[in-house]
Amino acid sequence: MYTLLAFISIFGIIVFLHELGHFLAARSVGVRVDKFYVGFDFFGLGYKVYENNGTEYGIGLFPFGGYCKIAGMVDESLDDTVTGGDDEFNSKNTMQKLWILSAGVIMNFLLAILLFFFVFIFYGESTLAPVAYNIINDKPAFNAGMEPGSTITAINGNEIFEWSDIAKNLSSIDKQRMVTIDYIFNNQYKQIRLEPEIIQDENGKRGIIGIERVPDDIIQLHVDKYIIFQKIGFLKAIEMSFVAPLSIISLQIGGLSQLISGNIGLDNLGGPIKITQMAGEAAKFGAAYFLQFMAMISTILGFMNILPIPGLDGGHGLMAIIEGLSQRKIPLKIKMGIQQFAVLLILGLTFFILINDIKNL
Repeated sequence: MYTLLAFISIFGIIVFLHELGHFLAARSVGVRVDKFYVGFDFFGLGYKVYENNGTEYGIGLFPFGGYCKIAGMVDESLDDTVTGGDDEFNSKNTMQKLWILSAGVIMNFLLAILLFFFVFIFYGESTLAPVAYNIINDKPAFNAGMEPGSTITAINGNEIFEWSDIAKNLSSIDKQRMVTIDYIFNNQYKQIRLEPEIIQDENGKRGIIGIERVPDDIIQLHVDKYIIFQKIGFLKAIEMSFVAPLSIISLQIGGLSQLISGNIGLDNLGGPIKITQMAGEAAKFGAAYFLQFMAMISTILGFMNILPIPGLDGGHGLMAIIEGLSQRKIPLKIKMGIQQFAVLLILGLTFFILINDIKNL
């Protein structure tokens, strides 16, 4: 139940704000919105609350976000009612159409930026704690008495916040030069002095002390123990709030290219069940993790929606651009056919991903 509530909270907020973006953008350029529902209005099973200025407001039967029916636009409802009125989607110019279609994605990205900023300013930037999971026998750290599970806090007085800081501080160490290492073990602060071992590799000479980081599978089981938040300044928080979504989008582009090239199989795709599990896990580890997870999902949904795929906002946007460049309207029958294909495609993909989720439980 806890996991389900986390999933509903995430998708409820993200999808509702996405649809609210379409609603506000449509109204801003004089396009009528036939329906605006909190929750999905599948098969017209929602409850109508009231009606005003041609818009029916209500509550959907399924509590996952919202639904916005823009007048004169062929969407997943497959409603082909287009009267040609000046308050309908088709009556507007290309830029106005693109504004309406992109507003949902813009809301997703704005939500992600605000959530990341909140986490960065109040909690800090999350990093992997420099925990020495394993101490290698007969290496400097072992010989100096460091215990497995120690968290390194400083090297020669320089604070250590993440694993990369250890390598940076040891990269310029010369042979026969002693270093002082401060660390925490069993909540006790300790200090040792040792002489790093100097090795030569493709990156040049560097010092090592003989420790191994926590494996990823253990990190996933004990996130609260091995992930730490490092406080950052206001300007850095603003910068990271934009960098984080861009990094997620970059990863999504890389994943899609790997999927298209065949380097990643379709069986690796995850859907609602997997996201529900991840939402529940994120919520268990506290507000910072939960809000970051919500920001990540909002970014991914925004990115996926902007792709020029039939049925998605990007697909509708592509048709609007084609109409604008050709100065000709795409026939309603063709739009209906494209939307019907899109509905079947999305339903088929959803079913396939659900099967993947069930197999990977």
